[in-house]
Amino acid sequence: MSNKQDKNIKISVWKTSQHMKSDTFEINLYRDKKFQAVPFHSHGFFELYVFLQGAGVYTVEQGDYNLEPGDIILIPPNHLHRLDILDSNIPYERIVLWINPNYLSLFSTPQTRLDEVFYNCGKNNNYLIRDVKFSKILQKKLTALHHSDHSNKYGSDIETRIHFESLLLLLSRHLIEGEYSTKPPTINKVVNQTIQYINDNIGNKLSLEELSEHNHISKYYLARLFKDHTGTSPHQFIIKKRLSLSKTLLAQGYSIKQACLMVGFSDYTHYFRAFKKEFDITPKQYLDFIQSK
Repeated sequence: MSNKQDKNIKISVWKTSQHMKSDTFEINLYRDKKFQAVPFHSHGFFELYVFLQGAGVYTVEQGDYNLEPGDIILIPPNHLHRLDILDSNIPYERIVLWINPNYLSLFSTPQTRLDEVFYNCGKNNNYLIRDVKFSKILQKKLTALHHSDHSNKYGSDIETRIHFESLLLLLSRHLIEGEYSTKPPTINKVVNQTIQYINDNIGNKLSLEELSEHNHISKYYLARLFKDHTGTSPHQFIIKKRLSLSKTLLAQGYSIKQACLMVGFSDYTHYFRAFKKEFDITPKQYLDFIQSK
């Protein structure tokens, strides 16, 4: 980001919490020194991430991306992702836009679905757009959105909606109609097949033995390979995926018991403890938070 842009946009303090407080969107510019790695996590909203500076590898589900300045990453709800910092001496700078799915749907029509580009990334297992020229245009749009969203001027609320709609329409047109460069992720075949199998069977009972049989390899080799490529164990990956999906179901109106069973937890106590450990709130507290909005 240029010096001129630095003066025009407020730098936010990064927080480890992945909860979205707004029922519309949240936009932040972060610049951190000595930043540590971010473990696998997911959330029930869309994320538009623009990498500006630093040295890191961004992992979404089963794919790794060696980041370059200007890289754009689109993450649909419930897709696990993490960041590994390669050199903490280089300041880590990025723009992050979180979007509530219900809010985004208000700007969509049967002919123009603005969430389509996010879901297409998931379907294609390729979440990164590498287009420096377009990225600069998008960064200007994001800066304008940030300004209006933090302004108290008369009409800034209307201006914010205009900027938001313009930004998402620009992104959608570019990705659906235009020509752009994508960077295929670095993927391990076995890990890829394992994660795909987990995603396809998340509501069923899953075990390391079943996953190893699916790949025709020993469970010990699979566990080591999975941990080497994702930074977590197959069991923890499954738990995180289930918890994230349960939050989406709760937001859609399902009861806590229904959400617990639908994502593959057979025991509510286990679900309760895992939810509290992962999100630092109980399922009931999260449901109350959703209903209050």
